[in-house]
Amino acid sequence: MIRRNLFREEHEIFRESVRKFVEKEIVPYHDEWEKEGVVPRELWLKAGEQGLLCCTVPEEYGGLGLDYLFDVVVFEEL
Repeated sequence: MIRRNLFREEHEIFRESVRKFVEKEIVPYHDEWEKEGVVPRELWLKAGEQGLLCCTVPEEYGGLGLDYLFDVVVFEEL
């Protein structure tokens, strides 16, 4: 495996929180959502509360103002 050095410690800490969210809030329900063809709005609200959506949106607009690699972490974990 090729070692990547583009992520910093704060990205890896964030990655762990994203991973825990996915394991708790998505994995147990994924098959059901696939069958229904809908992801409940509540999941998006929870993800937003955890700071997992639009990480790069500036703070003055309600975002976290983080660098793009935080979004990449979310993409990878999903």
